[in-house]
This record gives sequence, structure tokens and C-alpha cells, in this order.
Amino acid sequence: MDTKQIVTKAQGKIILRVVWITHIPTLYGFYRQHYHLGILPFITFCSTYLYWHNPRNDWRRWMDMVIVNVAFAYQNYQSLFMTTRNAYWFWFLSAFSSYWLGWMAYKRGFIWSSVYIHSLLHIFGSIGCCVLYSGDYLE
Repeated sequence: MDTKQIVTKAQGKIILRVVWITHIPTLYGFYRQHYHLGILPFITFCSTYLYWHNPRNDWRRWMDMVIVNVAFAYQNYQSLFMTTRNAYWFWFLSAFSSYWLGWMAYKRGFIWSSVYIHSLLHIFGSIGCCVLYSGDYLE
């Protein structure tokens, strides 16, 4: 596996600063007593922080991707039974689009643009989590 640096340290620091926003949906999820959902942004924060502290194409990247995908899959499944699912899906698709657009920018050599676009993933994802956690389960 190629373990070269993915982005510069300065670019990685941008993501490190933005990822702190995930504490908001964690605290809000606990406040709304959605404990099984509120823990997900915190776990994602931990894996993302570990990766972006020294962003290389190694086991930390793959661990981060697995944790984020499992968290999203679980949360997406739970959203099917919640009153705020439609608004949540808007923000989830916005976050997913940001990931895809950032990846395309990175592949085309627009590294700084990809970093800022990837930052939107964390912002939109956190908004989506708060929107989802503001709802209740359908009866």
C-alpha cells in the first residue's frame, strides 16, 4: 500500500479544525435522548481526527472510511423511522455530494479546493445529524 502524504499538513489542519463541529450533533443527540445516534458523530470525530492529524494512505484512512460508512448506514436506516427523515436526507445527500465533488477536485489536482469542499461534508453532515436528532420516532 502506498503510504505517501495525501495532502500537506496545512491542508490537513483545515479538516482538523472543521471536524470539531461534530461535537454539536453529539451533544444534541444526547440532549434529545437519542443516545444510540448521538454517539455516532463522536466516534466519527475520533477516527477522522486520527486520520487527518497525519493524512496518509494507510490503515487509519481505511479505518476512518469504514467507521464513517457504518455510522452513516446505521443512521440512514434509523432515519426511515423518524419524523425528520425527509429533511435529514436532504442534508445527507448534500454531504455525500460534497464528498464526491471533493474527490473529483482532488483527482484533477485542485487540492486546496478539494479540502474546502471536503470540509462541507463535515458541516452538512453535522447539520443533517442535528436535523435528524430533532425528530422523534414514528409511532
